[in-house]
Amino acid sequence: EAIRLDPKYDMAYCNKGMALNALGVYSGAIGCFDEAIRLDPKYDIAYCNKGMALNALDKYEQAMDCFDEAIRLDPQYTMAYRGKGEALMGVGKLSQAIRYFNGAIILNPKYDIAYYDKGMALVKMGKNSQAIRYFNEAIRLNPDYGMAYRGKGRALMGMGKHAQAVKCFNRANKV
Repeated sequence: EAIRLDPKYDMAYCNKGMALNALGVYSGAIGCFDEAIRLDPKYDIAYCNKGMALNALDKYEQAMDCFDEAIRLDPQYTMAYRGKGEALMGVGKLSQAIRYFNGAIILNPKYDIAYYDKGMALVKMGKNSQAIRYFNEAIRLNPDYGMAYRGKGRALMGMGKHAQAVKCFNRANKV
């Protein structure tokens, strides 16, 4: 409705894109973000959310460009750092990904998802005991964060601690 009333309302396109992202309609979301960016080339939120949609489509290189632009426009944009880390993880650049997750954590020490993402990158690097520390922090910040319990369980499995891993997986299924 907002777009119909004011076709130059950049925030309406961005909001519609975020709704489409949440529904998994990524290509439609990207079109909305592109329109928001066309209307306001300095719209950091649109760049970041476009990057998230591109990540979901495994278009990591394009996503990184969007996150870079969002960070250029707002160097304090925590979600853009995390998104760039996820894109780097998607192309197997795990050490670089961790640097971006660290950036997100420095900007927002209560960002549970960034701790989880860092933990997952460490698991992929085979650094399971280090990963557990970050999953624990994500869980401390958000005790109902099921994915963090799953990540911790995966790290424990990698360490051969199967009984503890099963407890984590069971906890994940309850939250």
